[in-house]
Amino acid sequence: MNEAWMVTCYNEADADFGYDTGPVMVEGNCTKAFAKAYARHMNKISPDFVSYHAEPEPERYW
Repeated sequence: MNEAWMVTCYNEADADFGYDTGPVMVEGNCTKAFAKAYARHMNKISPDFVSYHAEPEPERYW
């Protein structure tokens, strides 16, 4: 069974201005390969204060 992965984005500049929402999900229900490749690509083209992370989605029990 394939595990669902997600890509989150964190903007450090928001925290400096007092508007820290924490990590925001950008892509959800992805494969591991896509999530890691997408995060790697976005980290290359985004400014230094914006970071992208690929991680497994939390378990849902509904």
